[in-house]
Amino acid sequence: MEPLKLRIPCGSDCIKNFRSEFNPLLNYYPLNKYLEAIDELSNLINIEIENLRNYILPEFRPEKLDDAIYILYNIIINGEELKFSDFIECCGRKFFMGEESYNKVVNLSKDKNVKEICKHIFYSMKRYGKTLRRTYQGSLNKILGKENEVKNRS
Repeated sequence: MEPLKLRIPCGSDCIKNFRSEFNPLLNYYPLNKYLEAIDELSNLINIEIENLRNYILPEFRPEKLDDAIYILYNIIINGEELKFSDFIECCGRKFFMGEESYNKVVNLSKDKNVKEICKHIFYSMKRYGKTLRRTYQGSLNKILGKENEVKNRS
């Protein structure tokens, strides 16, 4: 998720292509179900980022769009402070955008639609992480012969 600098592991194809002695476990039904959910959530996050990009596109030059997305997300979700003095400073980084861009970011950070999209991305990321943990826990339980534990947690 490049504009947001979010660390999202690859989808199920990448996970399945990673060669290890545990690959046969990925065909186990409950784990396979989680892998499908990982793909769906990954796609949803990409769609939401693209929605945010399209929504703010008219306000920024294309080369500054990813920076604007990053700044907006961090202001709205992480409560980051925004400063301006010849450049925009946010999250400990400097973004060389002018005062007009600063004003646009401030206004967009208050926009209901921008807030909603950012919250969708955030909650989808949380669900993605939980699903990934369930998948790994399910693999571990299968290895240890605790198949029923996976069914009870679902």
